[in-house]
Amino acid sequence: CGGGTQTRTRSCNDPAPAHGGRNCEGSDSGSRPCNTEGCPVDGGWSGFSSWSSCSAKCGGGTKSRTRLCSNPTPAHGGNDCEGSGSESQSCNTKACPVDGGWGAFSTWSSCSADCGGGTQTRTRSCNDPAPAHGGRNCEGSDSDSRPCNTEECPVDGGWGAFSPWSTCSADCGGGTQTRTRSCNNPTPAHGGSECQGSDSESQPCNTDKCPIDGGWSAFSTWSTCSAD
Repeated sequence: CGGGTQTRTRSCNDPAPAHGGRNCEGSDSGSRPCNTEGCPVDGGWSGFSSWSSCSAKCGGGTKSRTRLCSNPTPAHGGNDCEGSGSESQSCNTKACPVDGGWGAFSTWSSCSADCGGGTQTRTRSCNDPAPAHGGRNCEGSDSDSRPCNTEECPVDGGWGAFSPWSTCSADCGGGTQTRTRSCNNPTPAHGGSECQGSDSESQPCNTDKCPIDGGWSAFSTWSTCSAD
């Protein structure tokens, strides 16, 4: 293959020159090309290209590189290169950062006061997902609050001090004097209970007997005259 030569010869003997005759003219040999088709060239691999960029920045990606069957290129029925024209390997296998996310709030707590204004709170956790591999913590507060039971508390009434005793209803012989008090210490409010008991009291007074001035009874009948 690749081009060879064939040759042939002849002899000047048909007839041979004789008795001063001339030699044969021309060449006693001839040639021609043969097997001019190219010889088979088996392919050979070129060097690998540079690695490609990783397909992922983290969490595991792949990078690859290629080579060509061009050193030399297969020709004239030569064999292709054996093996693969590419290869790959893992890259950036470290876990990706996971930024934290808030979970749902808990239910509201019981109110801190039954009336007059209290507070309820609720909380949440940074676990949906939890921060990992250098990811950021959740932003904002993990708790929340609100006012509750803001209505005024009931105020039960309380008695104020008694007033001074009133003037006795009689100067002697037994009278009555009274005194009063008000349900204002404090005054009932916001549904609180009224004061229990009475708002007044009385007591006897001037119980000593009254003086009795003497008074004449009616005259008796006249007596018999003392002289006739």
